[in-house]
Amino acid sequence: MSDYEEKEFNVEEIRKMDPMDVIDQSMTSKEFREFLTTHKPLKANLTWTLDTVHQYSIPRFIPTNLPKDRHDLLVLECISKHILDILDVQKFHLKYGFLWDFKLEQSFPFKLTKCFESITVQTRYDDQVARNDLRKLFKNAINVKDLELCIELEPTSRPQRPLVFNCESLKIGEGDWVETNDLMGATCKKIYVDGMEMSVEEAVRIVKDWRTGGGFRNLESMEIRMSNKMDVQ
Repeated sequence: MSDYEEKEFNVEEIRKMDPMDVIDQSMTSKEFREFLTTHKPLKANLTWTLDTVHQYSIPRFIPTNLPKDRHDLLVLECISKHILDILDVQKFHLKYGFLWDFKLEQSFPFKLTKCFESITVQTRYDDQVARNDLRKLFKNAINVKDLELCIELEPTSRPQRPLVFNCESLKIGEGDWVETNDLMGATCKKIYVDGMEMSVEEAVRIVKDWRTGGGFRNLESMEIRMSNKMDVQ
């Protein structure tokens, strides 16, 4: 390697670069990519947003006869693997919105990591998410710090139970599908649920278990906004 190349691939200089410039250069220079893979000088956080379909250049090894959104997911997976090869990724964030023909349990982020700083799921009237994917999400995401769910469901659509919330912070909007028993086994430090249907007896049960140590042993704060406008805090 020449003196020029030694200077060009200086670790401290790379750390001053914009991460996107590092990624772009790694795709055009084999030597630079190999240097990054060996040293991983740049730290970064990675956020996946799986929602609307985006346009990307197509690597030659990606099949071109796939459905459009599935095709995009394969491109994203390819790019993600490349980023993990060259960067020292510190935290992972996943944002999931409605996507046609999308199987959450087959989602590539769960192939690449089981630990997420945050997961956000926002969709509506999606039977697939309601009946199948929520439980699989909790099972596959072993270590999640912040979990936010905003899922509007049909009255006849309810998730498969039991649901287990093991995240550090739980925030649920449109929570009319949440049942008291879903929360009783939660290991969260913070819980917020909006629009939950709950009787006074169930509210008393939650407060009693929390105060006596029968449940919610890690809990630091809880706010439940019930659909009958009576709040429990």
